[in-house]
Amino acid sequence: MPDHLYQIYYSEPTRQAGDPGFLPLDNLDNPRPDWREYWPIRQFLMNSTLDERARYGFFSPKFQAKTGLDATAAHAFLAASDAEVVLFSPFFDQSALFLNVYRQAEAHHPGIAAICDSVFRAHDPAFDTRNEITHSTNTVFCNFFAASPRFWRAWLAVSESIFAQAEDPDAPLAAALNGGVPHDRNIAPCKVFVIERVASFLLSRQSWRVAMDARAAMPDGPRPALQRLDALKIAYARERQPAVLANYRRLRSEWLAARQIARGAG
Repeated sequence: MPDHLYQIYYSEPTRQAGDPGFLPLDNLDNPRPDWREYWPIRQFLMNSTLDERARYGFFSPKFQAKTGLDATAAHAFLAASDAEVVLFSPFFDQSALFLNVYRQAEAHHPGIAAICDSVFRAHDPAFDTRNEITHSTNTVFCNFFAASPRFWRAWLAVSESIFAQAEDPDAPLAAALNGGVPHDRNIAPCKVFVIERVASFLLSRQSWRVAMDARAAMPDGPRPALQRLDALKIAYARERQPAVLANYRRLRSEWLAARQIARGAG
C-alpha cells in the first residue's frame, strides 16, 4: 500500500534541516504554536481527501534524533508491513518502567492523569488511568506513528473533543488543558501531552492491526531487563493474572533501585 510520511517544519531552519525522504508539511506561519504539532496535523486531516489504501504519518523535525531512523528506514519498515498502524515510538524505557503512558505522564507533568481520566472516559466509561496497561505494541510517544485513514479519523474525533474543551473558556477542563506543565526545561501547555496519548488510548482500548519498529524504541540496542518488564506488561494485559503484575512491580523496583532512580508515579 502507498505510504505518505510528512515532516512538519515551522521555521526556515527546520525546513532546511528536513529529511528529503519525507514530504514537507508547511507550518511556517505557525498561527497556533500552543498546539504544537497538533495544529498542522489537524489542518491536513480536516482539509485533505485521504487515500483509503494508504497510510499517513506526520513527524516533528526531531524524528531522527529521537528514533535513530531516517525516512528511508521508516519507508522500508512500512513497505514490509500491512498493519493499519505502524509505531515508531521512542523512549522504550519510559514505556517499560511505567504501568501505562498516563502514569508516565503524571511523573513528568503532575496532575495530567486526572485530566486524561476526564477526557478519555467520555469516549470509554471503563477507562481508568490507575488500571490501564500500555506496552511496546500500543504505546505512542511524540505522535510517531503512521496509520490508515480509518485510524486517523478515530484519532481526530478524540483529539477534537480535547480541542473543543481547550478552546471553550467556559468548559470545565479548559483551564487545566491550557495550563503550563514542565517540559524540556521550559513550560508547555498540558493539552499537547494529553493529545499525545490519544493514539495509545485508541490502541489499548480498541482492536487494530499494529506493527512496531523496535529500532525506534531502543536505537542504542536491546536492554534485557527493560524488555522483560515490557513482556510482563504484555502478558498481564492479555491474562490479567495478579502474579504477573506482582512480578512486574518487583522487577521494576529492583531495576530502579539498582540505578538509584526515584520510583516516580509508576
